[in-house]
Amino acid sequence: MLIFPAQSAGSTSPMKRGLLGDVMKEFAVKVEDVANWFTDFEIDSIELTISAGAETGDLTKLFISAKGEGGMTITLKPKKPATG
Repeated sequence: MLIFPAQSAGSTSPMKRGLLGDVMKEFAVKVEDVANWFTDFEIDSIELTISAGAETGDLTKLFISAKGEGGMTITLKPKKPATG
């Protein structure tokens, strides 16, 4: 589980908004779900800047950096045409 923290009060970047237009306090997503966002591409790599982690039972939560020094970078490649 990846946790993206809320935007800091002094930030000048656009507000993070959810599907209903509400300002997000934080955003949590499973790593598998991130891969599903890019089904039209092949994922070459996913790089995360982890600021903290927590284990709760059999679930590990990774907190992604919120200070503008990283976060998540996904490198995509075009999907190769199916050979048949």
